Amino acid sequence: MLIFGYFLLAGIITALVTPLIIRLYKKMHWDKAHANKIQTFKDTHQKNVPRGGGLAIFIGLLCTLSFLWPWNFTLQMILLGAFLLTAIGVLDDIFDLNPFLRLLVNLAAAACVIYAGITIDFVTNPFASGVLHLDYWWWLPSLITLVYLTFLINITNWAKGVDGQMPGTVAIAAIFIGFLSFRLTSHQVEMTSILSFITAGAFTGFLFWNFYPQRIMPGYGGGALGGFLLGVLSILSGAKLATLFMVMALPIADAIFTIMRRILAGKSPFWGDRGHLHHKLLDQFGWGRRRIAIFYWLVTLVMGILALILPTWGKIVAFIAVLILTFVFLIRAKILSLRKN
Repeated sequence: MLIFGYFLLAGIITALVTPLIIRLYKKMHWDKAHANKIQTFKDTHQKNVPRGGGLAIFIGLLCTLSFLWPWNFTLQMILLGAFLLTAIGVLDDIFDLNPFLRLLVNLAAAACVIYAGITIDFVTNPFASGVLHLDYWWWLPSLITLVYLTFLINITNWAKGVDGQMPGTVAIAAIFIGFLSFRLTSHQVEMTSILSFITAGAFTGFLFWNFYPQRIMPGYGGGALGGFLLGVLSILSGAKLATLFMVMALPIADAIFTIMRRILAGKSPFWGDRGHLHHKLLDQFGWGRRRIAIFYWLVTLVMGILALILPTWGKIVAFIAVLILTFVFLIRAKILSLRKN
């Protein structure tokens, strides 16, 4: 019950802090639309809306974690990485930073947790009992972790296109990781489960202000924090990469398709456009923002339930199925768009 108390505390603190962030951004005139034309093109909102969600979520996390003082070195490094992402998020809210600069900060945040010893040293063998060790070369776990966390930071950030979409998805995913951590027998179980439910609580508290009609957006800081924390939690819970990929199957499928589409079109995969799944549902199929957000939540919920009961190979099959269905839908949407034009 104490763990659920942390969830409630993080939610309440974040919900109370968020209106103060909204007021701050409006007072400082940081609520203006993107100045970059590419960024403006992909935006789904019409009015000036503050983008300081990352700051609100980080404060909620920090205040709740203060009840766990003193912090161990691992938690300190996780918070340092989260702080770097929050800071670059605030700067991006104000100045519309170049995505390559944000990428460098992503790598720095991932390096913080790697320095703390949080690396992907093994993965569950999907075809036999036991695990596949990745630490035959000393540098390989760190490299895989760096790529893994950077990828999750960006794909989660891309999944915040409409009101409530991203925070609800992250909250549900974190709850399932928290439940999964109960199965651990190591000393990591308490910290992993507590941090999972605090993360879920903070994003749920923010969701109160971000759901349609949104009064504040997550901003880059909020999306980056979501991916970073989910990635770290999946490693702490025993390298449950297949579980997280399954729970986040829809955003990951959309991200993979988006990267491939941009590269094939000769464009940089780092610059935004209106080709994401939520854009297609909004522009071509006439879905409302609430409907899109709830759709993402339901898919995450269903995949999370399956992740708790399926073996590793079953999770891989389920993930591939979502990947194929998403690809088919997006290709069909692209063909329809070309026919209309």
